[in-house]
Amino acid sequence: MLERKPRSLRLLVLGLVGFSLAVFTVVLLAIFYTAMPKMLLQSESRYLAKQLDVVEGLLRTAMHNTYAMADDVGIREGTVRFAQGENPDYIRSNWPDVSMLQTYHLNFVVIRDLDGKVLHQEFFDYVNNRPQLAP
Repeated sequence: MLERKPRSLRLLVLGLVGFSLAVFTVVLLAIFYTAMPKMLLQSESRYLAKQLDVVEGLLRTAMHNTYAMADDVGIREGTVRFAQGENPDYIRSNWPDVSMLQTYHLNFVVIRDLDGKVLHQEFFDYVNNRPQLAP
């Protein structure tokens, strides 16, 4: 009879370690490819929500400041007289060097009388840093 050679324990352990490593790698990659897109999407959603909150706060502040400025200018006696047609030099006398837009950092200002007729309008392009015509 042929004599069987005993197998080496070293080869057996090496085979088990190799097999375990392959199984671990497959499981890890499967988890990685299924979990990572969800994690990235959640992370981006949180980031977008925070950015939207920041923008909403900035817009709310800008609207509040605009309303405050309109209230401030609208209740002045000179503004009321200008709207009634009694003070035609109101804009030039109150903002002689710098326009109302640049003073209040607005893109446009429209002042109307009680009938809706436009008494004064200014539009300013801050990108090109120049006044522009009304659309």
